[in-house]
Amino acid sequence: MINDYRNSSSYKEAYAHSFRKGQAIGLFEILINCIEYFVPGYYKMNKKNIDWLSDYQCRQLFDFLIKKELRTLKEELRFKTIVNYIDNL
Repeated sequence: MINDYRNSSSYKEAYAHSFRKGQAIGLFEILINCIEYFVPGYYKMNKKNIDWLSDYQCRQLFDFLIKKELRTLKEELRFKTIVNYIDNL
């Protein structure tokens, strides 16, 4: 089911304590760009596919990627490069 809360007057109140879709998508795109930098073609998700994700799905996906994927980037140089990449955005 597609949830579109952008037209809801209670959107801000309902999601005050959770990721808003825009935040989750922005962080997701940064993370994807970081992983793509080291493993080109690793993620082939079209940005259109992100638009239909609910806020909860965006947060779950982002949490999964942070926990599972960034931990696999063990080399210190790679970690520093990711931090520098994010800082320079």
